[in-house]
Amino acid sequence: MAENEGMSLNDFEQLSDTTDKYDKELDNKTKEYGENNDNFIFDSRLAWHFIPDSFKIKLDCDFDTRTVRIAQREIKDLDKVRDETIHREDLITKRYKNYYGIEDFSNDKNFDLVVDTKVNNAEKVVEIIMKELELRKII
Repeated sequence: MAENEGMSLNDFEQLSDTTDKYDKELDNKTKEYGENNDNFIFDSRLAWHFIPDSFKIKLDCDFDTRTVRIAQREIKDLDKVRDETIHREDLITKRYKNYYGIEDFSNDKNFDLVVDTKVNNAEKVVEIIMKELELRKII
């Protein structure tokens, strides 16, 4: 959505803090998609909330690892990325609390499976997820 508006992610988060238009649009699309489809993967901060009957997986790593990855991917100064990430997450947290009463959108309790991507490479992450899906007879 930020790209569609010709904005940086941080500028878009600032804009989103002034109106619920973008959050509500995305959240409604997420909910509608979950109601009308089966057997899909959805990458979203709040899909666990809007698609409650899904199997919810959180790919997690600590703050420092996340910000280093972002800085490398976006070729940005690490301190700037850290500041931007903290600011963006503060804005997001306030909006989710205001809109939906969600105080901790990334709480592990919201998910059926949490996989640490700092200690597990991509292949291991897939292996862990597949094993859990097989164990639960989802696949």
